[in-house]
Amino acid sequence: MQGLDLAGCDLGRHGGSALKAAAGRHSAAPLPGLIPGNAQRPGRCQVGDIVIIDLTVLTWIHTVLSLVALAAGLVVIRDLLVSRPSAGLTALYLVTAVATSATGFLFPFEKFLPSHWVGVISLVVLLLAILGRYAFYYAGPWRWIYAICIVASVYFDMFVAVAQAFIKIPPLHALAPTQSEPPFALTQLAVLALFVVAAIAAAVRFRGTNGGAVRSSGVRTPAGAGASSPQP
Repeated sequence: MQGLDLAGCDLGRHGGSALKAAAGRHSAAPLPGLIPGNAQRPGRCQVGDIVIIDLTVLTWIHTVLSLVALAAGLVVIRDLLVSRPSAGLTALYLVTAVATSATGFLFPFEKFLPSHWVGVISLVVLLLAILGRYAFYYAGPWRWIYAICIVASVYFDMFVAVAQAFIKIPPLHALAPTQSEPPFALTQLAVLALFVVAAIAAAVRFRGTNGGAVRSSGVRTPAGAGASSPQP
């Protein structure tokens, strides 16, 4: 098998390290369970002789989804801080965020990497956010669970975006070529601190009134209706 040309290829959250490690290997060392040695084709994700998707196409899809999710997620966090969530934008973020994590598992890999664990954790966090929003309507503790999970899930995307910036942008790459240097660590630490503050603020300030409250009887009330009026 010829080596894969990965120059300029953004492999997103899960695919980068695994595929780069596999690049340039010969067919004597196939990717177990995904691509038999003699059937593997450069730039393809396949099972047996069936090509699932071209890796270049998959990379573009994964990258576009991640960028849309990050942009939408930042706006959703802003809306949480002023307690004015947008139903449409929230749905866009949740769909693209789930799709970003899910498509990351389509890249070929030989073993379960730390990046895959990040994807699993991200999907669990997103599931909790979806349950808080669409199943429990922010009732009780689900209000702050939802807010914290939204901020945490956006943080995972931002962590990857910062890592990609240090890889793709020459001045940043020169500062931390191996991503083990202090500039990279300090940047990620600053991002983490910012999102921790945002998560605490969102949990305190978000009231969940725009998504529909839940009465003690379990019946959803219209958006903004709040609790029942006190009896005279």
